[in-house]
Amino acid sequence: MAINTGVAPHTAFINGIPIEHGSVTQNCNKKSSTFSAAVPKNYPGAESLLGGGSASIFVSCVAGAGELISGMLDTVDIDFIGTYIRVTGRDLSGQLHQTKISQKWQNVPGSQIVQQVVGMAGLGASTNSIGLMAGKKVQQDFVKLADNIPISYLINELAEFDGAKWWVNNGIFNYATLGTIQGVYTINYDPGPPIVSDATRLNVRHNVQIGGSVNVKSWNPRDKKTYTGTSNASGPGKGNSTYHVPNLDQAHAQQHAKARSAEMSRHEWNVVATVVGDPSINAGMGLQLVGTGVADNIYEIDNIVHEFGMSGYTISITAKSMGSSGGGG
Repeated sequence: MAINTGVAPHTAFINGIPIEHGSVTQNCNKKSSTFSAAVPKNYPGAESLLGGGSASIFVSCVAGAGELISGMLDTVDIDFIGTYIRVTGRDLSGQLHQTKISQKWQNVPGSQIVQQVVGMAGLGASTNSIGLMAGKKVQQDFVKLADNIPISYLINELAEFDGAKWWVNNGIFNYATLGTIQGVYTINYDPGPPIVSDATRLNVRHNVQIGGSVNVKSWNPRDKKTYTGTSNASGPGKGNSTYHVPNLDQAHAQQHAKARSAEMSRHEWNVVATVVGDPSINAGMGLQLVGTGVADNIYEIDNIVHEFGMSGYTISITAKSMGSSGGGG
């Protein structure tokens, strides 16, 4: 058996201070990305981290160089015996959890609301244009209310309806429908013998229960009608799921069904891979497998964990099926 192993030399820095060991978790599943790092306490400038504030982590290796994350420090721990400082933090979306909002929107799509509220937190935004209006229909207007809730809560609520995900990359907040990817990273596999792979670990799980019909039923008291949205989740399963959501019209019931089936479809295939470190791999990309036969496909990356230190620089990738759904009535 011959599987590519080992890691190339690399350097990692936080605010220009060398990192002894650390990690960055880049999320593309409606969660803030996070980081941790340990630096030598006695290195010139290291104590500047004690004041908190902003931070960025930069890695350089034979595959390239780049910033993995920028954000704000959450905690700073000092080890006076071990003589190092350990910090943790989150990307810039952390501000969305801390900032609360009370506002009303009329006849505005959720993607436009997201772009507006992200700007309130000082972030630039890139959003897919999603057509349906957000909120409930009051007389002839669609009204969306936010009453003293964190911006992140509002965005997650809109994403659930739109069938969307969000992540931060290079300081930009991205909001896009499931199945949207920005670039593809490929892992090649040759069963041999001998086995040769770009990955030191490659596990694929197939959930054979995923699939079937998704139905959303809604009683609309204004119209005095029950509206039903139907969509089909991809996969070999033959299940039938029904959800009850009040006060929807036909278009919104159908959108709820489409979003729920797309989220369900994502869980049919799950890929976990570990590869040699490469700072160009980031959240928002797709993961392509080549050479496995049964699992050759492009998957949607959920999260990437960069780990660096004395043991080298490696990346663990978790990806799922591309979010998709079938048609419905």
